[in-house]
Amino acid sequence: MNYFDINHFYKHGFALVEEFETEKKYIHQEMKNINWVENIYLDGDVYKVPDWVLANVTAEEYHSHYDYKLVENTPNNQFNDIFNKMIKDSYFSRLTRGQNVEVAEVDFYCGTSGLDWHFDGAKVPLDWPWFMMLYFNDDWEEWHKGQIEFGTLEWDLDVNPYDVNQSFTYSANAKINQTHSILPLTNTCLVGMNHNPRFVHRTVRSHIASDRYTLLILFKVI
Repeated sequence: MNYFDINHFYKHGFALVEEFETEKKYIHQEMKNINWVENIYLDGDVYKVPDWVLANVTAEEYHSHYDYKLVENTPNNQFNDIFNKMIKDSYFSRLTRGQNVEVAEVDFYCGTSGLDWHFDGAKVPLDWPWFMMLYFNDDWEEWHKGQIEFGTLEWDLDVNPYDVNQSFTYSANAKINQTHSILPLTNTCLVGMNHNPRFVHRTVRSHIASDRYTLLILFKVI
């Protein structure tokens, strides 16, 4: 049996998920059935969102420190059940180590205006240790871009990375070594850690013509 690559995860802050082809295929089809609409928040970092997001999330909520959207009572709320089943699967046993883990929030979006190097731990609770990214982009070409890139930060120990009053993204003079660049191809799935300030990531701006459909899932220990 294959297992989640825990060595890569702790060495680089993330690892690809190579299993769950049936679940990925189902989610892929459901993502196509969503009515995607333009993101009306002009300073938002995504191009399109499902129509129910704008109907259920206020501008204040959208711009809060916790701007991930947990959307209840939607046609696709069954995604929660799928991701809960995945994270509890023995494939992730070396990651979860017997802890009781479940989905905390799910975010749906299409396209990205890009987000510079950052550390999610400043924005999510300590008992939310991991995030999952799942991409569906059937016609991706190199010029579409939209990659997620990972790196390591030479962290200044005098800086508190959990101080949300500081900038979420790191300054241009931060010493960051890029280690990996992951293409947003269909069925690409990865899990990363939220609370190690030395592991950072960024997203490259995607071309507006690129249908970069993305699911971001946050997990919590209960």
